Amino acid sequence: MTDKLKANILKIKIIQKQKALSITNLNEYNCNEMLDKIAAKLYSGFDIIIFDTKYSATDAEIIDTAKKINSLCAEFNATFLIKGRADIAYTTEADGLILDKNDIPISAAHEITGHNSLTGFITEKEYDADIIDFIIKNNSLICKTDNKVIKITELE
Repeated sequence: MTDKLKANILKIKIIQKQKALSITNLNEYNCNEMLDKIAAKLYSGFDIIIFDTKYSATDAEIIDTAKKINSLCAEFNATFLIKGRADIAYTTEADGLILDKNDIPISAAHEITGHNSLTGFITEKEYDADIIDFIIKNNSLICKTDNKVIKITELE
């Protein structure tokens, strides 16, 4: 499958999603507890999982956890996005990556992940760039192609 075709399929996949879960507090749970909570959310209808890699753990632990979450997402046909780390998105074969202004430039992230993964950007203002598939603004995920807004919710 060509990179362009895969990227278009992923864009369509994320536009059709309705509920996103942002995982930011991994230090509060052991891995199995966290996976159980994610599975319960996926079972209840969440279909996008956003994994924030900025917590105190080694890269090896983050990669191991991300691979387990990605596997779980595959079971539920959910979209798996990594926040902040293009290298981990690539290594774990995540569906995409979310960057903010303090992360590496989008062009550098694309060199790492390839152009066949989704790329999003967290911003306070409108951001219209051809290389961005979606933005996160005011805690809502907005897909560029049709401005569909998907509300982001936090893991309890």
